[in-house]
Amino acid sequence: MKRFRIALLLTFAVLFVTQAHAQFGYKHTYDTIDGIAISYKWSHAKWWNKSSPLQLRFKIKNTNDYPAKISFELVYMLDYVVKFKSGDMESKLNSGRTISGKLNGYYFESENLSNEEIESDVFSWDFLHFDVTKIDESQLE
Repeated sequence: MKRFRIALLLTFAVLFVTQAHAQFGYKHTYDTIDGIAISYKWSHAKWWNKSSPLQLRFKIKNTNDYPAKISFELVYMLDYVVKFKSGDMESKLNSGRTISGKLNGYYFESENLSNEEIESDVFSWDFLHFDVTKIDESQLE
């Protein structure tokens, strides 16, 4: 029983460290738009399965000294032909707040594109629009 508890504890520790590490590694900087810093990374939908679909994950930080509302739409393209649209996304960020990754819904995966297509030289992604609006703190909810 003691060995089982130790094994269970070690399993949870490994899973926790792996999940905590997954929130880091946003090594690509996209841009800072009106005080909103945008960085990103590519990750597999299931970290243990390298053939699972690739997801584009974002970390978005409000560097302004005021709350802001962001709205954007993302597209995936092959040879400049749009293959995926995220639809309009919107979020409100307090000053200094960061939101990121899969847990917060800032990830995008296309069922229409294979991993090979996403990793190809003819693939690209961009924002159709990325808008930042100053808001009052009362509008954060």
